[in-house]
Amino acid sequence: MDFRTPQWLFNKMIPLVQDRIRASTGKDMRILFYYSTPLEFIEQVGSLPEDSKYPFLFINSIRSRMIEETSSGWVWDLPDIVLAAKSKADWIREQRDRYNFKPILNPVLNELRSMWELSRYMNVTRKPTYTPHYFYGVPGENGYESHRFNQAIDAWQINNLQITITKQC
Repeated sequence: MDFRTPQWLFNKMIPLVQDRIRASTGKDMRILFYYSTPLEFIEQVGSLPEDSKYPFLFINSIRSRMIEETSSGWVWDLPDIVLAAKSKADWIREQRDRYNFKPILNPVLNELRSMWELSRYMNVTRKPTYTPHYFYGVPGENGYESHRFNQAIDAWQINNLQITITKQC
């Protein structure tokens, strides 16, 4: 059995999430996935055109760690996951809800949560907390204050997810 990582797991799950969103909404939603350091994530998001409406899923590789290997799988601690979309600096909260959270971020988050519960690839061993950020990475606002984006970002921050990636699949 090959060793399995969160990167392997999310690369398996993201196409399924995209298919489920397409089936329920009729919209194609490409999700850009990054298993990297925060700086690499910020650079990647910043390199895309300002009008990009793709959601970005980021797992902080610096903070992720395998806790143990059991007979059923590998237990991983994922303390920092971000689901984000580009925004506009002058948008108020209602616009961020209308253009980012309701049509993009919330459907992806809901499908991810559903997949976590239904997946044959993993089991959730500790449920995470979810925090919406309307001005993510903006100094003085709640968010990734130490990691500043050069563009406006809205995000769901998912903290302290712990999973077991199963061996039996």
